[in-house]
Amino acid sequence: MFSPPIYRSLLLLVALRSVQAQSSSSSLNPGVIGGVGVVVGQLVLIAVLWLFGWLAQRRARRAGYDRSGSGNVSVEWTNVSYMVPASTSRLWKNNSENKVILDSVSGCVKPGQMMAILGPSGAGKTTLVEILARKQKSASVSGHVAFPSTFQPSPRIGFVPQQDVLPSTLTVYEALLFAARLRLPDNVLDPEKRSRADAMMKKLAIDHLRNVRIGNNTSGRLSGGEMKRIGIGLELIASPDVLILDEPTSGLDSESAAQVAGVLHLVAHDPACPTAVISSVHQPSSKFYHSFDTVLVLAQGRTLYCGPGSFAPVDYLARTGIAKAYHPGYNVADYLLEIAMEPHLSLFMKRVGSNSNESRSGPASGEEEKSTKSTKSNLAAGNGALPPASNSHPTSGGRKWLLFKRKSDSSPKYEAVFLTQFQTLSGREWKTLIRDRTLFFAHVSVAAVLGVFCGGLYFNVDNTVGGFQSRIGCLFLLGSLIAFSSLSALYEIIKIRPLFIRERSAMYYNPTAWLLNRFLFDIFPLRLLPTVILTTITYWMAGFSADAIHFLKYLFILVLFSLTVTLYNFFLGAFFHNGIIAILLSALAVLFQMIFAGFFVNLNKITPVLRWLQWLCPLKYCLEALTVSEVGSGLIVDTLQGVTVSASMVTSMLFGFGEKDHYYRNVLLTFAFISIFGLGVGVAVRLLRGRR
Repeated sequence: MFSPPIYRSLLLLVALRSVQAQSSSSSLNPGVIGGVGVVVGQLVLIAVLWLFGWLAQRRARRAGYDRSGSGNVSVEWTNVSYMVPASTSRLWKNNSENKVILDSVSGCVKPGQMMAILGPSGAGKTTLVEILARKQKSASVSGHVAFPSTFQPSPRIGFVPQQDVLPSTLTVYEALLFAARLRLPDNVLDPEKRSRADAMMKKLAIDHLRNVRIGNNTSGRLSGGEMKRIGIGLELIASPDVLILDEPTSGLDSESAAQVAGVLHLVAHDPACPTAVISSVHQPSSKFYHSFDTVLVLAQGRTLYCGPGSFAPVDYLARTGIAKAYHPGYNVADYLLEIAMEPHLSLFMKRVGSNSNESRSGPASGEEEKSTKSTKSNLAAGNGALPPASNSHPTSGGRKWLLFKRKSDSSPKYEAVFLTQFQTLSGREWKTLIRDRTLFFAHVSVAAVLGVFCGGLYFNVDNTVGGFQSRIGCLFLLGSLIAFSSLSALYEIIKIRPLFIRERSAMYYNPTAWLLNRFLFDIFPLRLLPTVILTTITYWMAGFSADAIHFLKYLFILVLFSLTVTLYNFFLGAFFHNGIIAILLSALAVLFQMIFAGFFVNLNKITPVLRWLQWLCPLKYCLEALTVSEVGSGLIVDTLQGVTVSASMVTSMLFGFGEKDHYYRNVLLTFAFISIFGLGVGVAVRLLRGRR
């Protein structure tokens, strides 16, 4: 409350400018008409886009489906190298300090073969399988990878990561059907996709789990082996030409590992469609090891052996005369790992590499062909000879290149059209929303409770100076509550980000389709709806202007502000891989907005050095729009002097807010923030990849 002397001074300052103050306005002003026009235009645009999507979907479903040429795809890689900077500093880079993860690795896998990539921790197994699966890497990659076959389309590569990232709210059948609908063309009818999902469950021996929700790794609904088989099924549902796995038996017991091995053997040696299967494994059992046809052993990023499996590596190492003797009955895989970890062996490999006469300065297509043929002959002969040293090392400047060669070299495309992606994602998001009711009801319940609390706190405020102070405080509190509640949007993005990265890398859907579903099933029910509940309850309990126009203007600006802070948190969650940093920046942004919103300090009295920061504060525009619309539309009655003064003059003098006609200016500026943050979210999501 202000003291009586302050009252008198305030009244004397505003008396001359407030005698003629009026609050009349037309109900259909140009701003309202323009807003209605924008809404109608957006609805028309949505209808047109939906029509185009429906026509594209119809054409795709009428097209013929021909996969007669699928299968029979080999994988050949020559002189694949990968190095990362040893120093994390971006200011000082010394190329001599680069750490070599892979050095001149070559190999070949034909259809119907299973290759095991063995090696101790840090040997480069995961890096190699990710490169073969065409995953983007963050450092220098070089080499030559080819997928030779007798037909033209780009190869379909299935990749199963080491960590099981699965949709937790779906059942096993629903997850497989979801993958089938997005990874098979639209001209494959839905009944056939359902039958494929059923057949896949039987093939993987998980048909008894048909209606069991997947859950997460801590839910205990499914075992580790069952989760791994589901992950394999999500890739096999699209009938890949090549299947690549990263340590599929890691963390599994012997029985679960044997089941996974049986599935892989069945996929590779399928008489109808033999598939090249490549899997990195760490300390496999003897039975699992002997199920592989070929073996690639890595030691410190270099090839120790590449050739047939079983006891062929033992015979080759025995011929070198440098490895320790193998004792019959000992696990061959353990023996190879022990050999790969011996220090003197790395010196042996360096000596072999230094004896090569090949140039290390740059790529040469003729030499690559020779190396490829040499690798294939080594595989056929089973001699396990080391390939020549790489002539395709990353250059001294760290140039990054990797050639994926094919008769028809084309980038992977989405199998389903955009509308199918949107509809399928909508179905999954709807199931998630209704099955995880706790999140929805928590947001709605908290909004209702806070609405009653704020309404009771500022119940039926009057038009006195004290009531004026309460109205401004109520509006500021509403904006602050909305800003803090938007932090849950940040956590949600961080939680679902791994699943999005896996599905996007597998070409399930376009990121735009995913973003639209985020808006429909996250922003609207969990952000905007609670905002409407909170602000509506507070508005009528606090006794603001009891007419539809003022209420709609009040509700509109608060919904826009809620959308602004939600998109800002979406951007932080997508841009920063470290969730702690994103949460810190989000909390600091809320505090920054509270300071420069105009409630704690008069915006016109801020020092010029910092005054410009108010223009970066969306809460400032929200609070100013609310104030000039609600408080500034009426008059204040001084309880001490009985003088009627203009509220808009008081808001201008005490808070530095603009006049009444500044409402639509603030709306446009809030739209500008929405556009900027929305664009930032789109860019961040498109750049969101699982780089390593």
